[in-house]
Amino acid sequence: MMINKKIATAPSVEPVLIADAKVHCRVDADFTDDDDYITGLIKVAREQVENFCSLQLITQTWEAYYPGWGSGEMELPFHPVQSVTSVEYTDLDGNEETFSSDEYILDSISEPCFITLADGCSFPAATLAKVNPVKITVVCGYGAAGSAVPGPICQAIKILVADMYENREQTLIGSIQSEFPAVSRLLADFRMRRGF
Repeated sequence: MMINKKIATAPSVEPVLIADAKVHCRVDADFTDDDDYITGLIKVAREQVENFCSLQLITQTWEAYYPGWGSGEMELPFHPVQSVTSVEYTDLDGNEETFSSDEYILDSISEPCFITLADGCSFPAATLAKVNPVKITVVCGYGAAGSAVPGPICQAIKILVADMYENREQTLIGSIQSEFPAVSRLLADFRMRRGF
């Protein structure tokens, strides 16, 4: 099932503090000229890791759009999932409705996570709109602070930041896997192997 997704609320912090990134880059703490630049690199590195692993690191809210209902369960293109805020659908006449949270159960442990129908429940029988009729809003990420993110992931981010800081004009030819074997090893246990 093709799933479209978009971010609703971005992370409010990054998983790596600028002070830690500067130490890893061997930049003196008192040298602040590059602080904004390094802060930007942390964001880029975090996004690279999230894309590579199919994870969300710091608490953020996403919307997933589906072409219809699943057959008893709906796979979520996010991990880890903290909660499902809402499951909404639009019918053919453009009416938006909310599917009651009493009707489904979140499995936030499985990889990938999914929602499944509660016993005796079924998805609404309404004829759905033609485009992206089902929207599931999800809060995901390890937690609201960088300390919630596993250490190997933070170390991978620092390695990427240091490389981008030292090689500002270099173009990445390969992938994280081929260009940064140490990063690939650090992320191996966290990488989701699925088709999102």
